[in-house]
Amino acid sequence: MDGCAWIYISYASGLINIFRSLHPRRGGARWTAGLIRSRPGNAFQGLKRKSLPPTPPMKLLSAAAASAVLLSLAPASHAVTAIGLSGNSLISFDTEDPATILTTSTISGLNPGDTIVDIDYRPSDNGLYAVSSAGALYSVDPLTGSASLNTTGSLGMVQDIDFNPVANRLRVFSEGNANYRITPGTGLTTSDGTLAYALDDTNSLASPSLVGAAYTNSFPGAATTVLYSLDSELNTLVMHEGGPQFSSLRTVAGLTIGGFLTLDIGTDVGFDILSSGGSNTAYLTNGNQFFQLDLSTGEAAILADIGGADPLRPAITSLALVPEPGSVLLGALSMGLLALRRRRRN
Repeated sequence: MDGCAWIYISYASGLINIFRSLHPRRGGARWTAGLIRSRPGNAFQGLKRKSLPPTPPMKLLSAAAASAVLLSLAPASHAVTAIGLSGNSLISFDTEDPATILTTSTISGLNPGDTIVDIDYRPSDNGLYAVSSAGALYSVDPLTGSASLNTTGSLGMVQDIDFNPVANRLRVFSEGNANYRITPGTGLTTSDGTLAYALDDTNSLASPSLVGAAYTNSFPGAATTVLYSLDSELNTLVMHEGGPQFSSLRTVAGLTIGGFLTLDIGTDVGFDILSSGGSNTAYLTNGNQFFQLDLSTGEAAILADIGGADPLRPAITSLALVPEPGSVLLGALSMGLLALRRRRRN
């Protein structure tokens, strides 16, 4: 088998490993290409191995050929890969198997003194972005943690962000319930006033304590969207009204487990909505616990502890769901294979 290019795909974990093995028994040189989402329990569950014919003179498969193989092997249905922020690290896990951590990377390339407080995927380019407490916006490689500065801003102590898929703007909540819209790339910032409950809302006299923000229909070309948040003081699910400002808040329901036990959330909460197949599915993290959330009732179903029984399992402070489809990951895979091919030619 010497000289073969091997592709290993773990459908149970959702992790693709691609490498060129000149001497398989010695382990070869491993090339980790990226992540895809897959659903455990299907016909492809477990580790699948694909041996490709030798390509003289010992050439790596082209990126296009490798992508074609991956697409032909991929199951019809996919689970969801989630990216979590834990301290200065990004971790990934499958929403159907949160107990298993797939990857961990340390965030690097930040301005001195910057600390990342929230992450989100931008629908228009499927890129992962992160904002610092000082208001700097970075694009981040979810596999390596490498960050590149996009824009800087003076927004006070930033608390939460999410991309509006219709306007292609970044929604930012900051200290004092300040509410902003930012244009990535240019840094143009629009102040949308102060977040407050509607005068006729059940909690009209309360001051909001929002700890999460997520838009529905988070995909390119979306015509409509709804912004939801979580209130950590009231333990409630909140809907924003009055776009494009979205400053007016409407209480949807209390957060519960099983519909009767109050879900007491803290200030470090991850919240995101997956838009796929015409539906919107919300997920949240509270510490290291992972939940699916009903956006109409506020009822949360606990799925698992992130990291399982590991005593060092991470507490997640922000959550970003890898958007459908996974073409951006296959694109990154192709670029990686091309780079490796060029390196071998030199």
